[in-house]
Amino acid sequence: MLVHLGIIELSHSTSSSLVEAFKSSKNINSLLDPAPTPSLDEIQARKRNIPREGPVLTEQDAYILRASAIDACDFIVQEARNATGQEWDWLRNLTLPELDAWLWAGAKDRPDYRELERFSLRNTLYF
Repeated sequence: MLVHLGIIELSHSTSSSLVEAFKSSKNINSLLDPAPTPSLDEIQARKRNIPREGPVLTEQDAYILRASAIDACDFIVQEARNATGQEWDWLRNLTLPELDAWLWAGAKDRPDYRELERFSLRNTLYF
């Protein structure tokens, strides 16, 4: 999700396979728009559709991407805690588990996010 949302930028990576893995990412601006409201038919169809498999990464590339995601989420939480103004009170208490849950829920519930490719690593139990 963080790659698709433009939070993790891969274009300067030293791993050409990692750069190529997400080259066909959707337009970031469309992903940042408010969530589309799905029809009942779309909701029912989504329950039947399994997300398509994304790029299969090497163990090293998966490690790099996962480590980058941890750093990015830590940075997001730090920045949230520095938010100023009363309207941001809710954000200053954001925790890493809450951010992780929000990202997972968004990836699962938004039809446009659900269509995004998810990377995989063969022969692992972790994801």
